[in-house]
Amino acid sequence: MCTSAADTQDTMTQSSDSSSLGLKAWIMAQIDSGLYPGLEWEDKEKRTFRIPWNHAGRQRHCNDVDSAVFKAWTVHRGKYREGMDKPDASTWKARLRCALNKSPHFQELKDLSQAHIAESYKVYRILATESREKDEDSFSYAEERRDLRLTPAYPPNAPVSEASLDHFATDGYTCGMELECYYKSMPVCKWQALHANGCCISSRKVEIHDERIFGPRDILQFRFPNTEQISDHRQRLHTDSILKHVERGLLLLMTMNGLYAYRLCMARVFWTGPCAEDPNNPNKMERNVWVKLFDSRQFIHELGLYMHMLGPIPRFHVTLCFGERLTDKCGHAQHVTVQVEPQFAKRMYEEALLTMYPSCSYIEISPQNPSDELLIILKMLLQNINDCD
Repeated sequence: MCTSAADTQDTMTQSSDSSSLGLKAWIMAQIDSGLYPGLEWEDKEKRTFRIPWNHAGRQRHCNDVDSAVFKAWTVHRGKYREGMDKPDASTWKARLRCALNKSPHFQELKDLSQAHIAESYKVYRILATESREKDEDSFSYAEERRDLRLTPAYPPNAPVSEASLDHFATDGYTCGMELECYYKSMPVCKWQALHANGCCISSRKVEIHDERIFGPRDILQFRFPNTEQISDHRQRLHTDSILKHVERGLLLLMTMNGLYAYRLCMARVFWTGPCAEDPNNPNKMERNVWVKLFDSRQFIHELGLYMHMLGPIPRFHVTLCFGERLTDKCGHAQHVTVQVEPQFAKRMYEEALLTMYPSCSYIEISPQNPSDELLIILKMLLQNINDCD
């Protein structure tokens, strides 16, 4: 049953006290307060909690109740003043979602979240990191990159040896990405990124590299090719107009926990991928916020289900569309798109097909190398996770 606007406002007032609290302390205080229906501990000892995540379009959605915790965070951050600013529930929700996603203190547990039930919710774990509480509106790239690597690849109760995780974290192959750029449906270039510090995709060479504008120096720099190869004049002009606004670029970082993106450019970026909140509609990437595009553990779990005929083919492709809203999952109708594949996921999927369909064993293969040894470790991780589940 929906509460009144007055009751909700009283909740806002109580929750906005101690405005100096960072996100981690604030969330814990709100959970313990019991002020918000659905915001509760999933397992307090494991520091996991539920947060209500009902969609506004659903019949059971009640604006005052379902938006209360998101509004409270916005009020707490001084981004909304009752009676002065226009209420915007979708913006409130996006603000808290972005704060949770980019904070090093939280990890979403997608396998425990419920998005397709009447009372939808997400589950997060509060991580015990050594980094101090930061202002959620002022993260630097270097801080995010360091803190992402503090995030464990698997929950503490997963039966994975420390030696395996060390190999998984330090071997350059696990940080690898394969990228292919398209101008409409025409492939124009391929890139391979094995650099553990990530890469940046942009439209121009930086003459004077200011890290506050273009991100860190110690990452691979990929440039969109010129548009001279486009024969259609109107398409070429449209493509050039988009690339003009991609000067600052998009940062991509592959860690043992997954694939992340950080949008610096003025051109809007829309994407589809395994971690998309709504896989059937375009997902807009916020600017200056880390967005998780691919989750390694989720992929390994889904691959295990697929190999046992218990689930569909796991997704590991990510489509990035620059300057236009995606109209199809492949992005072939748009002017500038990039397809991204984590290398280890592609390799594991190919190995799974050979395991499932032995008739393909006649394919010629090369001698084993260090990357193949890593694949053996990944398969052991997969078996361990299946045994645990």
